[in-house]
Amino acid sequence: MNNNYKLRLFVLFSYLSVFFLLGVPLWYKLTTIHRADLPITYIKELVDNKLNDVHLKLPIYVDSQINDIKESAILLKDIQSEINDILGKNNAGLDISVNVLDYVKENLDSKNENANQILKIVKGDNNLKMVENRDFFSSTATTVEVNDLSTDYQKSIRELSNIILNNILGVNAKNINTVIASTKDINDGEKTGVSIPYIQDIHLSAILLSGDGDALGWDIESSMSKYITPLREMLSSVYHFTVDSDIVYYNDLNLHSQHAVNESTLAHILDISEISTSDEYSEQIGLTLAIVFPSREVGNNGLEFIKPKSIEKLDGSEKVSNDINWEKYLIPRWGSLIINKYPLKANSYLDEEFLHPIMHKFSIDLLEILGIGSDMMSPYNSLHMFKRSVVLRNLLKSVDTLQSLVRLTESFKQMAVPEQVLADVNTAIGIRYEIINKINHFGTSNGINNNIVWDELVLLSNKLVTVCENAFFDNEMVQQNFFPDEHKTAVYFPFLGPIAMVLFLGIVNMIKDRSHIVDSIK
Repeated sequence: MNNNYKLRLFVLFSYLSVFFLLGVPLWYKLTTIHRADLPITYIKELVDNKLNDVHLKLPIYVDSQINDIKESAILLKDIQSEINDILGKNNAGLDISVNVLDYVKENLDSKNENANQILKIVKGDNNLKMVENRDFFSSTATTVEVNDLSTDYQKSIRELSNIILNNILGVNAKNINTVIASTKDINDGEKTGVSIPYIQDIHLSAILLSGDGDALGWDIESSMSKYITPLREMLSSVYHFTVDSDIVYYNDLNLHSQHAVNESTLAHILDISEISTSDEYSEQIGLTLAIVFPSREVGNNGLEFIKPKSIEKLDGSEKVSNDINWEKYLIPRWGSLIINKYPLKANSYLDEEFLHPIMHKFSIDLLEILGIGSDMMSPYNSLHMFKRSVVLRNLLKSVDTLQSLVRLTESFKQMAVPEQVLADVNTAIGIRYEIINKINHFGTSNGINNNIVWDELVLLSNKLVTVCENAFFDNEMVQQNFFPDEHKTAVYFPFLGPIAMVLFLGIVNMIKDRSHIVDSIK
């Protein structure tokens, strides 16, 4: 009896040892959710000081052609002093400095005239008037006519400084506050209701619609080469465009039955989904140029709501007026709709002369829809402003995404935080440091290539946003988002309960047997 009792006692303690020393730790190890140690404190510091470590230094080259070298040096010094005063008074929540430099041709990027921003001051009949570029894609040089600076020298310096800050660099307090005030407005394209959210890959479609079925032709290739191709090259560092064209017959969007159309009622009257090609390309966003000719059912008078008018275009150095019989409508986040007054004749061919003013208008609309703006003084200036805005917006968006990640992990204590999430967060912090370092060292040397630096920063900031979003939307983390402790108990209790019950009853029996043995000895 005594030997049997010892054997049973040995077996019981063996089971208990395996249960508590091996089973329980193994169960805890297998059921404990791994949570990588994220740099939460550092991310919270970034949230409180999103752009405090950004020091934006921008060079502006001034080419004064109205006075000698000595007078030009004085002029540049006075402009620099005035700009410093303006930036000092306008606290826009971002550390900005502008370095006014003398225009020295050999110090600039000789291969790309559009790499830097230049102010040319020339003699002219008008005093302090900005001169419009004759070529839409000419250069970043902004020309200002000056008649006599000495009439009111201080006022002239103030106006030249404002031209640099507002029109060329776009770093006035209003623009900067627009960038840093609301990341949601910026990234969702809701600031104006016209622009689209910033996405790199965009598809452009040019569609010719006719209400009749007669064969048509158009010289779209030549017009695209003159306007869209230079635009694509100009924006190549920021956007990747694909382009296609098409002709659609027996479709004038039912214009022949409409009596009045304007921009406010256009979306309600016309069904532009009929000409949408969004299902035919892989890009997330598509923009469209639709040129519509009504059916001959409208009669000889054409569409009554389209009024003939004249537009001016530059032909060499002369401005020439052309009569047009079409109206352009800008459709927010969609593109441009060109509605012609009269139907086309059979076997018509739309040549360059007809298409060029349309493509010119579409180029301007495209810049506005992309959120770059349509500054006719120099679209390159608008592009430089846009690049800086994209970088700053992506910096803000990345910090907001990391903040959301921290909130998510703190709200759900039982949610897994894989090591890959930690790796992505560390990568994002490294990329952000690299961007900040490049921004803070930009503009410290003369002749720096504006395009190369900001093109690289745009790509880096896009990568930063992608890495942050990968961390936030990690599949392993999201899959175990709702797996609390009570779920684990419910899963394992049917397995652990019977084993624990057997061990418990075994202990009770051993205690009873122990009592019987003691009584028998007595």
